[in-house]
Amino acid sequence: IASEPDCFDVTGDLSCAQGRLRTACGGGQARLMVFTRAEAVADGVSDSELKSLLKRGDHVRLVRGVYADAAELAGWEEDQHRTRVMGVARISSLLVSHISAAVLHGLPVPGGDLTEVHATRLGVGGNRHRSTRHVHSGIVSPEWQTTLEGVYVTTVARTLVDVAKTQPRLAAVTAADAALHRDLCTYEEITDAVHS
Repeated sequence: IASEPDCFDVTGDLSCAQGRLRTACGGGQARLMVFTRAEAVADGVSDSELKSLLKRGDHVRLVRGVYADAAELAGWEEDQHRTRVMGVARISSLLVSHISAAVLHGLPVPGGDLTEVHATRLGVGGNRHRSTRHVHSGIVSPEWQTTLEGVYVTTVARTLVDVAKTQPRLAAVTAADAALHRDLCTYEEITDAVHS
């Protein structure tokens, strides 16, 4: 167990709080630094320290109660979207789908709309649309669902069908080409997903 940094902070320096968050989220490992308020408090970061880190711009609020290191949002647009998807996944049991699933599967989506996190609520009912989230509703059979990094997500084949239905042709064709080239799915699986 890593030892707690020795902090007596009278200067307003928040490096100790940041160090505790980095340690709690995997330190130097290649992991997204996405965490909940409860996880931060459990690791010794007070609410006032967290608020200061947010105000200073070191961390950002992804969704209510879920935060990320600001550096996670400084990269490519797909990386930024991936961070937001992981944030939403921390607080919901929705099935990540459509273009958000494509990003989690590591598929390129040039020209795709990454302004919202897309997920599917299994069952019947209307779609729900918020400024940062688009929740689709529908029936997705278990054969088209999988888990990726602890997140429920549509399979690659089903994701490609959803992307083709909702995104520009360039994003859909590029994602499908990459998936087939990387052997992430087969043409037959895509065809089956179309008919599901």
